Amino acid sequence: FALAGTGCGMQQTCPICIVHYDDWHAYLIDLTLRQSGVTNDLLRFASGQEFLDYLEEDPSGGDAPVMVLLDLNMPGMGGLAVLQVVKDSRIRRTYPIVVLSTSADTDEINACYRAGCNLFLTKPVQYAEFTDLVQRLGALLKVAHFPSGAATTGLAAAG
Repeated sequence: FALAGTGCGMQQTCPICIVHYDDWHAYLIDLTLRQSGVTNDLLRFASGQEFLDYLEEDPSGGDAPVMVLLDLNMPGMGGLAVLQVVKDSRIRRTYPIVVLSTSADTDEINACYRAGCNLFLTKPVQYAEFTDLVQRLGALLKVAHFPSGAATTGLAAAG
């Protein structure tokens, strides 16, 4: 299945952006989403600034990501700062953002929700538990619906 995005044209699906500095975690997220049936392009950004630069390449927001999977604790510009930049943008504030973090700190979780994240997931340290979490996220995406006017309109069957 593929998540469809409104800005990507009728026969095309928008990408899912993975913003994560750790190569291994990014690879596991990509692999596990594929195994759960996600067919969208998965674009990986190794830093928050790299992701924001990508968004600036299309200032109209026309090729909006269907979802952003955002690591919270990254070197340089952290995930919370990236989240605030995206959610402060009139064009991009509706992008669905899932924050992934090893933290379960209530203050960090609350700060992310106040900044506009749509879902906060604590990444388990163990491999099997981590991949299980991402598989469950993939299963959730199969049945998720997103607000009109956002980067997404729901699901499109894979061809």
